[in-house]
Amino acid sequence: KMYFGEADSDYNHDGVVDSKDQEAEAQFSFWKQEQPGLPWTKVGSAVAADLKEVEADITGFTGYAISY
Repeated sequence: KMYFGEADSDYNHDGVVDSKDQEAEAQFSFWKQEQPGLPWTKVGSAVAADLKEVEADITGFTGYAISY
């Protein structure tokens, strides 16, 4: 699990926190990058918006991030 409650709620950085940001939050997923320079790959994830968490099964050591 990764907590995103401390992130800026203007996820699309358009200067307004609105329904577009809620739509983005619903699409949050873990992404992994096996090595620097390689493409990022989406990992199956679940968003718990009320807890401000994204959860995924992590199967190895590599670079991870949350994005939409």
